[in-house]
Amino acid sequence: MTGQNGRQRFSRLGVRWTIQIFESSERPAISSQTDNVSSEGFYFRARRRFTPGEELECLISIPTFDPSLLNGSLDLHCRIRVMAVEVLNDNNGFGVECHIESYSFSNSAKHDAPYGGGLAYN
Repeated sequence: MTGQNGRQRFSRLGVRWTIQIFESSERPAISSQTDNVSSEGFYFRARRRFTPGEELECLISIPTFDPSLLNGSLDLHCRIRVMAVEVLNDNNGFGVECHIESYSFSNSAKHDAPYGGGLAYN
C-alpha cells in the first residue's frame, strides 16, 4: 500500500512511540516520537534536518501491557536509513521518513542509550 510520500509498500499504523536518534558519540541523542510505523520503517518529526541516505542508530520504546517488564516497554534497537525529508509548515521543523535496515529487541529496566544525552522535540 502506498503511504504519504508514495514510497511505502505496507500500511502504516498511527502510533506515538518515543524514539531516540543517535548520530555520533560527540552529539547528544535527538528525542522525538513516531507519527506512524510500518513493518519496514517509520515517520517522525525533528527540529534538525537530516539527509536522505544518511544512516543512523535509533532506539524505539514500544509500550506494552506486560506487568513482567520492569519499565513497561520493549526497546527496539535499530539501524535506520533516512529515505525522505520534508519541511513542515509554520517553522515546525522537518518530517523524516526512515527505513529500518536492521533491528534487535530488548526489555531492559532502563534505557542505556549508546551515546547518552538527549534533546527533546516539543
